[in-house]
Amino acid sequence: MRPFFDQPDIFPLKLKQGASYESLQSIDWEAITDKNVRDVLLPTFFEPLQVRRTNYERPIGIIYNPNSGKKRDLRPLIEKRLSEHNIAYELLATEKSFDTFRYAYESDLSKYSALLAVGGDGSVSEVLNGMMARPDG
Repeated sequence: MRPFFDQPDIFPLKLKQGASYESLQSIDWEAITDKNVRDVLLPTFFEPLQVRRTNYERPIGIIYNPNSGKKRDLRPLIEKRLSEHNIAYELLATEKSFDTFRYAYESDLSKYSALLAVGGDGSVSEVLNGMMARPDG
């Protein structure tokens, strides 16, 4: 298993064979601790997905909403991390409402190795809806 950028901040997981969403719904999420998650929940219900390092032949398209959340400028962090790993990217910063939807809907996907959404849950939702509404499916 390889976390994104070889840092332990994102681990792709899948539900184990025989585990069900119903059993997850029965958990008291208010009472669960980080230790419970690490020692009980993850090993009981989930298993890691096998991932490989991606070679980006084309740049990554990053739909970035600078006005989400605490309005902290993440551009320098994004640029630094991607440059350290020699990953080309194109930053598509939003300026007004529904730019995130429009970028996802109108972008020429053949230009990008991947399309990422950076922002809050509203930004991610708009990008997903823009992708789902595309005429090319």
